[in-house]
Amino acid sequence: MSGCAGTPATHFYQLSVLTKPKTGFAPRTEPLRIGVGPLALAAVLQREQIVTKEHDNHVAIAEFHHWAEPLQDGLLQVITHNLANIQPEFEFYRYAWSAYGSVDYKIIIDITRLDAVLGQHADLEASWVIMNEAKHQPVLSQRTKLSVPLASDNYLDLVACYNELLVKLTEQIAVSLGFLIHK
Repeated sequence: MSGCAGTPATHFYQLSVLTKPKTGFAPRTEPLRIGVGPLALAAVLQREQIVTKEHDNHVAIAEFHHWAEPLQDGLLQVITHNLANIQPEFEFYRYAWSAYGSVDYKIIIDITRLDAVLGQHADLEASWVIMNEAKHQPVLSQRTKLSVPLASDNYLDLVACYNELLVKLTEQIAVSLGFLIHK
């Protein structure tokens, strides 16, 4: 029995959406419908535990710090909601949006890196493509590489840094989307 008394509690974390809307472009009379997804996620991140880096080629899997939902689902939800807050003149639908009908454009995202060195920095790398659904062709393809400082080794601070990285990624996508649609 004494062995069980020393087991640390498992902590669960969830990404959060941008709460205050940003101003976007002027509203359209008929809003464009934008699909967000599919979203691909690096295989090392497809687990319930939070993954960090200790060295260039060494990862740490936090046994007692878990995501409250599959990270891929959480990322897609947060990016979709952030886009809707930044660009309220468009209608955004999370993948798979077929239940809501067709979309005019879709944004395909591949997150190849979302990690951190605790006490140093958090990093996000993603490739993303805006596709014209009617023409079935890419309109814009970009690669984003972001980093923010992470002064502590606290997982709450780590998740806050991830939220900051997701806002920055979403802002890049929103600006590109707005300029493409309104040019």
